[in-house]
Amino acid sequence: MDLIRKLICSAEQRLGQNGLDDFKNHPWFEGINWEHIRDMVPPYLPEVSSPTDTSNFDVDDNDFRASDSVPPTTHGAFSGNHLPFVGFTFTRDRFLEAYVEEKSAEANKQRKLRERSEQYSKQLEDEMETMK
Repeated sequence: MDLIRKLICSAEQRLGQNGLDDFKNHPWFEGINWEHIRDMVPPYLPEVSSPTDTSNFDVDDNDFRASDSVPPTTHGAFSGNHLPFVGFTFTRDRFLEAYVEEKSAEANKQRKLRERSEQYSKQLEDEMETMK
């Protein structure tokens, strides 16, 4: 459970911040001979007929719609309703940053308004003093 939590958390806390050593030292991978991992026989070696073979996955064909099984005619990221989102990413932290920036900008506006108000008040007081 700890491994999953450390993989689906914020980027700042995610496993891997210190590189591959984070994984090598995690208890889930205890006993793995990392020096010879490419020479090891995997515990399960699926039989596949091609790179797109999905026969090892349980799939209910009734769950597919025709649009799900037909490949796109163009690169999906650059067509139709996806165009407004090209280059857009969203993270919870970015939302928080935007909120803080917005509040900071609003606070700066309020500060500037107060300063101007104080300046005008001071000018008005000075003008009234000279009129006496």
